[in-house]
Amino acid sequence: MLRRVMMSVVLLAGIGTATADMSLEEILAKNIEARGGLEKITAVQSVRASGTMTMMGGQMEVPFTWEWRRPDAFRVEFTIQGQTGTQAFDGQVAWMHMPFMGKAAPEIMPPEQARELETRSDMIDGPFINTEEKGYKLEYLGQADVDGTPAYKIKVTDKHGDVTVQYIDAEYFLQIKSEGSRKMGETVIEFETVYGDFKEVDGVMIAHSIESHAKGAPGGQTITISSMTFNVDLADDRFAFPGDDDTAKKNE
Repeated sequence: MLRRVMMSVVLLAGIGTATADMSLEEILAKNIEARGGLEKITAVQSVRASGTMTMMGGQMEVPFTWEWRRPDAFRVEFTIQGQTGTQAFDGQVAWMHMPFMGKAAPEIMPPEQARELETRSDMIDGPFINTEEKGYKLEYLGQADVDGTPAYKIKVTDKHGDVTVQYIDAEYFLQIKSEGSRKMGETVIEFETVYGDFKEVDGVMIAHSIESHAKGAPGGQTITISSMTFNVDLADDRFAFPGDDDTAKKNE
């Protein structure tokens, strides 16, 4: 009798957590639909967003502005102690200007940082739209539990061979977490990113809270978006390296 009761408790505990298995194609279609649909997502030609990001384990809060324009231009500015730092990618060249680090002039990014910025330049569509065209390979890894939330687990390999695993909420079909690794010099750092506070912007669902940290390490970074505007006018020189062409080629 006790064994039957215990079995019933286990079965009842599982109700609401099990999810129906789906194909990769079905999950991707549900995700795109949940984000607002392909037509609304691809209608976004540019973005300007602003907010704050915490640094040094939450000890410092820094204002930032993001700018993005199709197909893959991206720029972020952030102000520390009255000085503004810039990181940008124009689709071919990634560069940065860090005056608070004693850098008087803009410079080309090292390859590892350039690839991270290139990934950010796909911030609206992501790897689930025009997947093959952008060189992504996807693999469905089954179901997973993300802090009590049932999710679908998808392995994403980009054109450089870098791998991340993305977790799609099994109820709302929005991306709630990603994890992967980055090589910084001779060190490989494993990281995870949690997405939350989804809000609708012109019919497109966007995460307004993004928490990233190295696995097993304290601190990390939390990005909080306070405003976001689509289809703003952004000129080429917002993203282009402000130097000579010969210097820009060093990033290639």
